[in-house]
Amino acid sequence: MNLPPHHSETAPRFAPVNKSLPLVMHLDNTAIPSRVALSRAPPAPLLPAITFASSDKLSVGDVVLAIGNPFGVGQTITQGIVSALGRTHLGINIYENFIQTDASINPGNSGGPLVNMSGQVIGISTAIVEDANGIGFAIPINSTKGVLAGVLENGKVSRSFLGVNYLTITPDIAREYDLDVTAGAYVYASGTSNPVQAGSPAADAGLKSGDIITKVNVEIIGEQGSLSSILGEYQPGDKVTLTYLRDGKEQTAQVTLGSYDG
Repeated sequence: MNLPPHHSETAPRFAPVNKSLPLVMHLDNTAIPSRVALSRAPPAPLLPAITFASSDKLSVGDVVLAIGNPFGVGQTITQGIVSALGRTHLGINIYENFIQTDASINPGNSGGPLVNMSGQVIGISTAIVEDANGIGFAIPINSTKGVLAGVLENGKVSRSFLGVNYLTITPDIAREYDLDVTAGAYVYASGTSNPVQAGSPAADAGLKSGDIITKVNVEIIGEQGSLSSILGEYQPGDKVTLTYLRDGKEQTAQVTLGSYDG
């Protein structure tokens, strides 16, 4: 199976792995908001399957390899390091927890794996900063696991859904909104968007504007990813414990995650 970003969906279904072994890929499902498509290849005994590693175990400075077909010139591997983790506010769909790398990522690399030195996938190459060298981004592989598991088990794309509008707290956001913390997910109203969607799991749990979500189960927002990236590890129907601050006091709520199809 293959997990390219959704914008690669219209690429040819004919995928030459090498000159002697062409494959016809079949697009099974796409997750438009999550920028991921799932495609399927027929059995190929000569092709061993690549394995995944936990992207949560990455550290800045780790050596990584980006694999792809930049500009259609042919299969290419470039080497670099993890330049930063948890990059946010890039405006790339729903994700907020990108791996930054200086491994060369060019058009044609998008959707290719970012692997560690053991050859295990830890990310999906997805974006670059135009007119800049050595600044590329990858979706952490852990953020796609919920989508992938849902497709494999249920035959359709469903993302876990909480139902809050939020800001990922940074030191600048904390100063702007006069918050007492420097990390978390700040539930707030943006324009015409309600802070908590009516009838959503968040509404059922009693969350409201001004709450600051700090943990999902034991995962700390900010240290281990943004709220959306952490929720991406779960499937609809999973039960999680949210830890949040309200008026400076820590509270918890049990939430059964809903489903966002598409």
